[in-house]
Amino acid sequence: MKKDNLLHLVMLFHKFIKVSLFDSLSSDGEEITSSQLVCLRYLYLNPHSTAGDLARGLSVSCGACTRTMDRLEQKGLAVRMTNPKDRRVQQMSLTPKGKQHVEDASKQLCTRFQKMMKKLTPQERTDFESILCLFLNKGIDNEEIAEEVCLRCGILHMVDCPANSSSQQRMGMEG
Repeated sequence: MKKDNLLHLVMLFHKFIKVSLFDSLSSDGEEITSSQLVCLRYLYLNPHSTAGDLARGLSVSCGACTRTMDRLEQKGLAVRMTNPKDRRVQQMSLTPKGKQHVEDASKQLCTRFQKMMKKLTPQERTDFESILCLFLNKGIDNEEIAEEVCLRCGILHMVDCPANSSSQQRMGMEG
């Protein structure tokens, strides 16, 4: 395979994953953008985040965070609340509708992914996982990249996550 073909396949794979897994995730017939879903997921895993926490966690500007929160509030999916200990601090939280939306979208995502994976044999699934881990472990070779690709999983964090493993290897924590 030519080098240009491999890059083309990677770009095609990226678009395929975006379109087949992440596009058009909805709850109660209300569609949201993938950026809004990422924001909702972050708030689901990190309740009562400040705007600064959210912006840092999503690697976006405070302005982008504010605009996304405005849209989520308009849709009734999230709210800003004043911190009772410091009235100057605004905390972001999901509404029950927002929490349900994240849970529904996660279920849809899992169902779509499982449907795709069922097309592969058990050996192909194992090989696919091995190649993905190898590629990520080789590609995530510095702290800046690890920080940028981190999914901010919070309570759902995988101990053997390639972003975490790569970071530990660089710091000499793994044997």
